[in-house]
Amino acid sequence: MNSTLGGSLLISLEGHAATPDPALLKLLPADRLERLRRYVQTADRLQCYAAGLGAMYLAARLADCSLRQVQLHTPQWQPPYALCRGKRLCMSISHAGDYVLCMGDSAPCGCDVEQIRDVPEYMELAQRYYSPAEYEALLRIPEGSARRQAFFTLWTGKEAYVKWLGIGLSRPLSTFTVSVQGSVLLAEDSAGVDGCPAGSTITVPGYCISRFGVHANAPLDRISCRELEDRLRAEGNEDEHEYNLYGSDL
Repeated sequence: MNSTLGGSLLISLEGHAATPDPALLKLLPADRLERLRRYVQTADRLQCYAAGLGAMYLAARLADCSLRQVQLHTPQWQPPYALCRGKRLCMSISHAGDYVLCMGDSAPCGCDVEQIRDVPEYMELAQRYYSPAEYEALLRIPEGSARRQAFFTLWTGKEAYVKWLGIGLSRPLSTFTVSVQGSVLLAEDSAGVDGCPAGSTITVPGYCISRFGVHANAPLDRISCRELEDRLRAEGNEDEHEYNLYGSDL
């Protein structure tokens, strides 16, 4: 596996049946299945299902290996990762509304997707959770849809950054600053953390997406959940054929 290999996958859940495919559920690791079973809402279960499948599919593509050779680990309170042919691939997973976002890299990475929605008190949230510089940057934007979108750009950027750090939301979001320069994100950290590569941010209708990592500017591959399932079924059949031909030493 190339030492600087990385990429991202955006999965659309729009129009997908509410029930996961039982055959494809068998591909998911035990910790992901346990998490899926705990969800009560159908939408949450579908997001969890698609996130697990998407992460495994992306890891297999990046490592150029079969699904059988991917071991996905999604431990609670720790960054997810995949083992592919003995190599460790850092993973990041996010989901919101009709989208699931997966990112993989041989180096630390972090991603976040959020639905741009009407939050009446968003400036109060920004004043409480954002750094002073971020709050002041929002104040310079005329009140309205542009400022609200900027709020979510910063929110996704901050979540992607703490995922890159590997600490999740265990650290106060006000202790570092994310600045936006077009589609580029830059992180300034008061804790003296350095070495973070520039991030990127894009929007799709109604959603904001941010990524931090060596390959944050890599093209964002897009696929529907139905198409993902079709590809996994086809690859599963191919893997089974190879397994029957050559045994388990693949």
